[in-house]
Amino acid sequence: MTEKGEAAYRWSVTRRAVFVIVGGYFGATLFAIALALLLPVPRADAVLFGTIFSFLVYAGIAIWAYARVRGGFRKSMAWLHTWTGLLLGWVLYAVFVTGTAAYYRNEITLWMSPEARATSAPSDALDRGLAELKARAAGSDRWSVSLPDERDPSLSIQWREKTNQGTSNRTMYWDASSEQFITPRATEGGAFLYRFHYNLHLPDRYGEWIVGVAAMLMLVAIISGVVTHRRFFKDFFVLRLKKGGQRAWLDAHNMTSVFALPFHLMITFTGLLSLMFVYLPWAQQVMYGDDTKTYSAEAFGNADIPKASGEAAGLASLATVIATSRDTWGSDRLGRVMINNAGDAAATFETRPNYAGQVSLDHRKVIANGATGEVVSNVQGFGPGVATRGVLIGLHVARFAQPTVRALFFLCGLAGCAMVATGLVLWNLKRRDPRIAQSRAERLVERLNIAAILGAPIAVAAYFLANRLLPAELPTRADWEIRWFFIAWALSVLHAFARQASRAWQEQLSVASLLFFAVPLVNALTTGRGLWQSLASGDVLFAAFDVVQLCLGAAFASTAFYLWRREHGSSLARGRASADQIGSAL
Repeated sequence: MTEKGEAAYRWSVTRRAVFVIVGGYFGATLFAIALALLLPVPRADAVLFGTIFSFLVYAGIAIWAYARVRGGFRKSMAWLHTWTGLLLGWVLYAVFVTGTAAYYRNEITLWMSPEARATSAPSDALDRGLAELKARAAGSDRWSVSLPDERDPSLSIQWREKTNQGTSNRTMYWDASSEQFITPRATEGGAFLYRFHYNLHLPDRYGEWIVGVAAMLMLVAIISGVVTHRRFFKDFFVLRLKKGGQRAWLDAHNMTSVFALPFHLMITFTGLLSLMFVYLPWAQQVMYGDDTKTYSAEAFGNADIPKASGEAAGLASLATVIATSRDTWGSDRLGRVMINNAGDAAATFETRPNYAGQVSLDHRKVIANGATGEVVSNVQGFGPGVATRGVLIGLHVARFAQPTVRALFFLCGLAGCAMVATGLVLWNLKRRDPRIAQSRAERLVERLNIAAILGAPIAVAAYFLANRLLPAELPTRADWEIRWFFIAWALSVLHAFARQASRAWQEQLSVASLLFFAVPLVNALTTGRGLWQSLASGDVLFAAFDVVQLCLGAAFASTAFYLWRREHGSSLARGRASADQIGSAL
């Protein structure tokens, strides 16, 4: 391409990007507002429908804008697929890693709280939980009792207390052996990984916006990728690892993409919808202004929690609200009981169901007056927009998933990690020419690939190890676990830029494997709940966690060995060839 042609190409790409960023957002906003105004449904449902479909409009505008950027449509889509996958691919990979782990966030939290054994709760679990809260949290404005269910057989209580830094949440678990509630070590557990996958642990809304832009780029990348591949389903059955190089990586990318394509589309689109009013709040603004309380009341039946009146009053019996909840949802569906402003005349009771076997993540609840026990609200039915949102968000968080379905979601998440990682590596391989030196951009991308693809799992393993190795009495212990997550990742970044790329890949793969192998070992040495003890006692959660860590360690170790063998095998082959030539000459 001539210098003039290169300049024209860059200008074409730039003006299309400006059009998509500004015009696409404006067009999606107009569509959301128009649909909210025109749909013959309650306005809360109209707002939701308009906003949900506006994300598809935005993606369509991006596809249309770049439809002829490189000549033909298919060639242009290949170009768009490449660049939308690269721009924030490292963020997407981190989101996939932590989001995939978050499918087991409850289980991760229990593993990171080894003092809280998941034992069967007593028959009078609710009464015991409330009695403990009355004794320990009399001054708290929020009590909560989480009842056992099929996924989590443990009983826990939570309350909110004021600290010098603001407020903090305290949790205690029921211990069957001592028949009392105990306080486990301080940890954020799986909740940190869950939050990281949508806010990157950044303040305000910065992380959410970065993740949102990355998710929109991925949605465009998936659509353009489907258009690009002609042999769509055939590629799923082709994996030529022995060929190595670009061919092997491309096959791996195609296979992991096609294997879980419906999942990739679902998780990307529903991820955008989970924070839809952060990204596109304008339909809600037009219909409700700044009155988000009215929107919440109309959409979900939410009501303001009365502020404490300052007038002391005893708590009424929970019998009525519990009976109403169980009659509505079934005796085994009561999931959580919350009490606001306990001991005050303005106290309220609130019950919510568990979501076992239910796809929709709705806002069903029963609310009662805490002073009289009378049910004042029984929120069950929702409009079509709210119901649609509930199903889509429910699919994303998968609280409904039973063990087999949850494991399938987890495997699809791992496929997503592999899809993004192989795509990032492919970008480098397609531009690598052994005859010339890498450009600065190519070197930067390769180092960022190493730091992201291996840095994220290294950080997760370090987070697990910190949970076991940090002293239980350490002040701000939960914060230190998170700090070690970022310290490990920062060391990975520094190492990636300090070492030769091929060495950095092998060394970080080796480190990742050692760290994941170390997790079950350190767990056994520090808790007495190692793999063999867990298997013998039927502790499925701890045993499964250790087995997964060993499998991850084996995967990283085998990849490191594969790269080492390819590098040293080729060197040995060259050495043997040279020796044969010398022998022939002699």
